[in-house]
Amino acid sequence: MYHEPKAILLDGPLDTAALGRALQRVAERHPALRTVFLDDGGVPYQEIRDQVRLDCPVEDCGGATVEEALSSALATEGPGSSISVRDRW
Repeated sequence: MYHEPKAILLDGPLDTAALGRALQRVAERHPALRTVFLDDGGVPYQEIRDQVRLDCPVEDCGGATVEEALSSALATEGPGSSISVRDRW
């Protein structure tokens, strides 16, 4: 599975339900976001799914430094993950 983590610094309240609905609607409009790559006897092929359920976890890092928040966000990426923060956005 292709996975590209993102960390976004937000200021102010976040309506997580509205964010989830908006991202789901984007996936519904763009077939590339519903495409999976499978294997049939060693032959790869793509399949565009009619529907996908997006999982977009939101982590509240209030009170943490930028470095701490990004390290926490990347912790699920496993061994070898690293972070370099040059400035505060």
